[in-house]
Amino acid sequence: MPSSNEVKPVSIFGGSAPKKLDPEKEFALLSIVQQIDTVLQRKIAGTPLEEQKLHLKESPEGAVEVYIGLQKYPSIDDVPDEKIRAIIRGAISEWENKHIPGL
Repeated sequence: MPSSNEVKPVSIFGGSAPKKLDPEKEFALLSIVQQIDTVLQRKIAGTPLEEQKLHLKESPEGAVEVYIGLQKYPSIDDVPDEKIRAIIRGAISEWENKHIPGL
């Protein structure tokens, strides 16, 4: 039986856990490059490309950089593997079709 002197923690932010955004709203908060990388990660899940750690990142200038493991390519066109360029372009097309009105 707990003693009456026991101190219980109190949250200064309220009693409930922070509300989670629905996945669509959460996705919309990402940068365009992060959104496209999310699409890309879904496309490569369970494939050998996932094991190669293929990712897209945004450069400080706002351009797309491609990472394959620790190797960085300053643009999609600089990636030497045609299959990787094609899957990245496919992810971009999928993103455009879903998130750009009128395309």
